[in-house]
Amino acid sequence: MAKKKFDYAQKLVDSFNLFKKNWTLAVPGLIKGALGIIFVLVLFGIAGSMILIGGNEEAMVSYFTEYFEDNLVQFVSTILIGVFVLLVISTWLAAMKAVMCRDAVYSKKLKKGLWDYFLSSGKYFWRLVGILILMFLIAIALLILAFIGIAIQNIALMVLGFLIAFVGLIALGLGVAFMMPILVVKEKGVVDTLKLSWNFFVKNKWHVVLTLLMTAVIGIAGRLVTEIFGSLSLTGVPTLFLIGVILGVIVTAIAEVLVMLYLMFAYKR
Repeated sequence: MAKKKFDYAQKLVDSFNLFKKNWTLAVPGLIKGALGIIFVLVLFGIAGSMILIGGNEEAMVSYFTEYFEDNLVQFVSTILIGVFVLLVISTWLAAMKAVMCRDAVYSKKLKKGLWDYFLSSGKYFWRLVGILILMFLIAIALLILAFIGIAIQNIALMVLGFLIAFVGLIALGLGVAFMMPILVVKEKGVVDTLKLSWNFFVKNKWHVVLTLLMTAVIGIAGRLVTEIFGSLSLTGVPTLFLIGVILGVIVTAIAEVLVMLYLMFAYKR
């Protein structure tokens, strides 16, 4: 029996409709966004955050020059600790979101409460950490030739190295595009997940490319709406600034869920 043709446009609608029935799918993204806001506010305060997001270069130079003179040690220590904590929590929440989206697509409903999903995401968290570390090492390996060219000041070797890295990184991106659905659906280890994701790409090249194009559309649309809300930060009014940032976080969380749901549909097909 032949596979039913995958309707790329319809699955976008299906993803949105599924989200409407399971709006708690956005909770991991909302938590991540809220923590990001808190981190920036703690680091710079409301005034500094408004200047940073507002993008006024003259105001930024004036404010942050004075800020760093008085708070350099505090800034560096807060950045190091804060970024590490945010990376850990964001990775855990990414695993949680993937598990929730898996259940929404494959079971048509969420099987557990948010706290249970949070706790059960632990095993996927460690595998996801391993996958990200391995991907980082592969990316560094692809850049080694370019680094050697820079070190010995060989232009030809440097250009060749960057060309190899460019092609390799594109291939890597396509090859791991479905790693999150595979991680939580197949429940394999680090290496097996990457192998399955690569094999899925090799066997379904155009499907992967078209799926990524559709998820890019979702991401761009979400970004545009976020930028519109972000323009509230230019008003100079703290209340409007916070409203704009909060609305931006909500839109970003929804867009991320729609992307994950779409990937799940595309893998399930």
